[in-house]
Amino acid sequence: MYEVIITMSNATVEALKQNGFSLYVFRAATTSGSRAVPLIWMRMDDYAEQTQLAFNDEYGAYISNLLNQQGVTILTSSTIPADLGRMVIVDDSEKLSLGGQGAPGAISIVNRGTMELTAGICALTSAGLAPTVAMPLFGGAEVTASPVGTVMLMFSGFGMNAGTVLTQSNGPGMLLHLSDAVEQPHVTFDINAGWSGAGVTPVSAASDLGPILLSA
Repeated sequence: MYEVIITMSNATVEALKQNGFSLYVFRAATTSGSRAVPLIWMRMDDYAEQTQLAFNDEYGAYISNLLNQQGVTILTSSTIPADLGRMVIVDDSEKLSLGGQGAPGAISIVNRGTMELTAGICALTSAGLAPTVAMPLFGGAEVTASPVGTVMLMFSGFGMNAGTVLTQSNGPGMLLHLSDAVEQPHVTFDINAGWSGAGVTPVSAASDLGPILLSA
């Protein structure tokens, strides 16, 4: 498990809350297709002058009947915990089960049915498995996705939900690679100066998130 500690001044926290900003968290991945899109993995509204985020290595797969279009909130119709390197089978009734060996370091999702679905991988939150990426999964097809040890944090006042497809950032963000060398990195955020800290890569508003968070 990795933890990220965010430090902010009281003035920044008050300005964020007064203007309706939430903290959004994304998790990077590699995928088998070019039509994959990033999803908001987690939304946090109870941030403070010091906020601690936890990231673990527990994953799973999901399917949804909603298409992965910009601004759509992907509501999962079924999820299942799965280790990396495992295959997940979608049957004709759109139920998930664990199959045999899949792509190394990834979760493979195979559609045994005939309907187009949206599918992807999940990562564990305090509320359960939450999707991180969305891909089209056609009948009889297979997709794969592998989590990458990179997260993106972003403050935004747009009032989006976890699971929302977001292909362009709409607030000040930053990328941070989680590493065993630094198990508890410290970063800071200022309402005007943005993000700073060791290993931080700023992501400005209106940035294309596909190339930043996903690679095929």
